[in-house]
Amino acid sequence: MNTTVAEPSAKSPDATEVRASRMLGDLIRVCRDGEDFHRSAAERCVSDSMRAHLMERSHQRAGFVAALQTLQRRHGGDSVRESGSVAAAHRTWNEMRDAFSPITDEAILSDLDAAEASAIQGYRNILNDFPAGLYPADAAVIAFHLREIGRSRDSLRALQTANLAG
Repeated sequence: MNTTVAEPSAKSPDATEVRASRMLGDLIRVCRDGEDFHRSAAERCVSDSMRAHLMERSHQRAGFVAALQTLQRRHGGDSVRESGSVAAAHRTWNEMRDAFSPITDEAILSDLDAAEASAIQGYRNILNDFPAGLYPADAAVIAFHLREIGRSRDSLRALQTANLAG
């Protein structure tokens, strides 16, 4: 009779940890999309000050990705570099639109406003739908990102207003 006991395996994450990791992965994709989208918009815009503003936001989102990846690893997950389908579809739409109409800063700002609204909703969803599965430090990081994205959207709207008035 064989009484050999298998070596204990590394602790597998429970369902809560898996769900938290997946939701953080969703936010990572949102931030990567934002990083790519802001960079792409900066490359297309006319205004130097707007270009600088958009590149700052692209770098900010890259920092958000790094922070979220740290949180995700804490929950047993591992994020791989993948671009979200939303960003890919939006890039295709921009390329088609740009081929047939002039690129304006106003159009870029309008697109960015919609992208920021989507990012805000993604962050709100994780804070509202899954607060018990997040460590307090995770929730603080996510809430900070949400505030910063809201500020970014406010500044984009101020740029839109200034462009319309100018």
